[in-house]
Amino acid sequence: MGQGGRKIVIAGGGGHAKVLISILKQRKQYEIVGYTDPVDHGELLGVPYLGPDDVLSEHFERGVTFAALGVGGLLKSELRIRVYERLKKIGFHLPVIIA
Repeated sequence: MGQGGRKIVIAGGGGHAKVLISILKQRKQYEIVGYTDPVDHGELLGVPYLGPDDVLSEHFERGVTFAALGVGGLLKSELRIRVYERLKKIGFHLPVIIA
């Protein structure tokens, strides 16, 4: 489990999400509960698929207060913005993750 039981969910299931998962696992500051994505990509580096982004609110209500934006790529900036705004509206804290 992560430091102090701080749980985090990753919004996105592509390459950027894998990078975030790798960094978070190395730092051991958070317990990664899973990732969301419109498509089930199976486990990502041992992290389970939670479902589409619609399940984010449920996980927040269950005590997952941190989220990481795992949608990358310059071509997807509109999608990144939409997902970011959704995470903030739900109430997630988005920590700065620097590699």
